[in-house]
Amino acid sequence: MIIGDFSGHIYGLNAANGAQLYTHNIGGGAIITRLATLTDVNGDSHPDILVGHSTVASVQVLDGQTGDVIWSHSVADQPWNVARIADISGDAIDDAVVGTLYSNNYCYFLNGVDGSQLLAPISYGQAVDAINAIPDVVGDASMEMLVGGRDGKVTCFSGGPRVRIIANFTATPTSGKAPLQVQFIDTSIAENTTITSWHWDFDYDGVIDSQLQHPSWTYTTAGNYTVSLTISDGQRTDTETKVHFITVLPPPEIMVAIGNITGGVLKIRAEIFNTGTANLTKLPYNITVSGGIVLLGKMKAGKILSLPVNSKYVITDKPVFGFGKIIITITVVLPGGEVVTKTVVGTLMGFFILGIH
Repeated sequence: MIIGDFSGHIYGLNAANGAQLYTHNIGGGAIITRLATLTDVNGDSHPDILVGHSTVASVQVLDGQTGDVIWSHSVADQPWNVARIADISGDAIDDAVVGTLYSNNYCYFLNGVDGSQLLAPISYGQAVDAINAIPDVVGDASMEMLVGGRDGKVTCFSGGPRVRIIANFTATPTSGKAPLQVQFIDTSIAENTTITSWHWDFDYDGVIDSQLQHPSWTYTTAGNYTVSLTISDGQRTDTETKVHFITVLPPPEIMVAIGNITGGVLKIRAEIFNTGTANLTKLPYNITVSGGIVLLGKMKAGKILSLPVNSKYVITDKPVFGFGKIIITITVVLPGGEVVTKTVVGTLMGFFILGIH
C-alpha cells in the first residue's frame, strides 16, 4: 500500500504486515492530498503512483515498486487534485489529469510516460477542488476530464481528439523480373501529431535500409520479399509489415543463335535468332570473309536494331566478289559484351558463293 502524510512524505508499505518498503519526500513541507494509481508507465510490470499535494508547484509520478521519481512536471500552482485518465495519447499507457489551486488555477492533460503536456493548460478561473476522468461523451474515442471548482463550477473537457499514428505503405511495381526497381510510398496516418521518422526494412532482415519517407529500392535477386515500415512521431511508434509483398522473378535470359549461313549471287546471308526471354535491341554484328582472293565484301559491320523474343533477323553481306576457298565468320555481340560466333567454309567463284558448309 501507499500512504502520504502532512509533511510531504510518501510511504510504500507491505500490505501483509505493514513493513516499510521505501519512503519519498516531496519537500517544502507539502501536504499529500491525493494518490492515484496509474497502470505501469515505465515498463517494470508494477503500477505507479501519481501524487497530489500542496505547497510545491510540480506534480510527480513515482515508481510504485521503488518509490523513485519517474517524472516531474512543473505546473502553475499547487497540484492538490490529480487523477488517472485512460490513454489519450495513443501509446496504450495511462495518462494523467491535474488541477491546481490557490493563485493560479489550471487544469492539465499530461502524458503518463514522461509528464509532457498533451494539450495546452486550461485556465479555470477558480480553485480546482476536484478532478477526475469519465468515459467518452462526445464520440471522439477518448476519455474526458471532469473538473469541479471552489465556487460551484463543474466543467467537462474533452481528452480528444485521439493522438495516434498508423503505419502503412504502397509500392509500384510489386512484381517483375530482376533487377526490379520498386518505388515505395508512405501512406501512414497521423492524427493530431506529426510523423518524424521512417525506418524501412525492404527484405525483413532486421537491417534498416532507408530512412526516407518515399524511398525506392532495387531488388537484384529473385524471390519473395517481406517489407516492414516503422514510423514514429518522437513519442510513439507503429509498424506495418507486409509478408511476401514484393515478388522478384529471375532476370530475363539473353540468348542468340546464328542459324543458316547461305550464299548465292554476290551475297552472303545469315539468320540470327532470339532464343532467350529478353527482347533485344541494337546488337552489333560482323560478317567476315577470309581466305581465297576476296576483292569485294571482305567485311560487313552493322547493328540489328530490334530482335524480339522468338524472332529472326537476316543479315547480309553484299556485293561479294572473288575466287577460291573462303572462310565465313558471323559474329554477334550481346548486351554485356558476350560474343556469339559461327564459322563456315565455301567456295567463291566470281559473283557466286557455293558449297557453304
